[in-house]
Amino acid sequence: MKKLIYLTLTLFSLPVLAMNSFTIYAFKSSVGVNWKSPKALAASVVKNEALSYINGNDRLLGHVSIKIKCGERELVTAMTSRSGETKRAVLKEHAGLGVLFHIFPGELEGPEKLNPEIAKKRKKGSIQSATYLISDQACEAMFDHYENFLVNGGNHNYGFPLDTLNGEGGGCSAFGVSFLQKAGIADPAHLKAWSGNVWVPEKYIGPYNSKKYTDAGQAPYDNLEGGEDVKLVPLLLKPGKTKWAKPNEAGARYLEFFDPDTMFKWVKKLAKEWTPESDYQKRKFGKSYDLVFDFRDR
Repeated sequence: MKKLIYLTLTLFSLPVLAMNSFTIYAFKSSVGVNWKSPKALAASVVKNEALSYINGNDRLLGHVSIKIKCGERELVTAMTSRSGETKRAVLKEHAGLGVLFHIFPGELEGPEKLNPEIAKKRKKGSIQSATYLISDQACEAMFDHYENFLVNGGNHNYGFPLDTLNGEGGGCSAFGVSFLQKAGIADPAHLKAWSGNVWVPEKYIGPYNSKKYTDAGQAPYDNLEGGEDVKLVPLLLKPGKTKWAKPNEAGARYLEFFDPDTMFKWVKKLAKEWTPESDYQKRKFGKSYDLVFDFRDR
């Protein structure tokens, strides 16, 4: 109780912006990403793509960005794939769910793109965030991780299968979460709440690339891994239900991931459940919430 009272007094008697902090932003997709089955996953992506022409939300799988503020140092960034590469892999190269194991040419987004988008989405409530108050040591670990990521060329590689913690690259969610992990302050309960996993059947894994990129602007590599073409329309029109594979099923590939839409819902849920006894605080920006956790003693 004493720690709770101290946290509450600290947060409301001192500007949070004056403290070392790490904020992770979860951008929602238009209708969510449905991981219940292979067909449901493909259908939800198609729905998000169709709606993007109406509502302008081109974050088809949702998105995650971060902000690190430590004294005068500030970093606002996010990992993304080069524009158009996901559509090319799925629609032109018929990767099917091989896209989940594909390494795309990647690039980092900066504050000039992210800050206006975050401000706009906060007004609409289509983004949620969690801010962690952190120690000087955690600050150094996070900035070191970012520098290591650049040195190792991680900014050139986007995709699920990459070792983000060692700077190989990664998807937007894994990239964002990796800063908490490298600083040694990631809360296991938070990681569990944000994550999911599936076993992808071999028959849905079309051609994909597993070779890493080394420079910006490189032409996409040929797809030398995976199986036969998996076309999107036949998958969507496949009669009956499709199922994920059983654990260790022959030819199946395991995928573990952090999901932006799940993170978005998690923030909303905790904001709704908040009481004065909670071990976190909440703030509101427009129609969006920001949860505040005091991790300075971790």
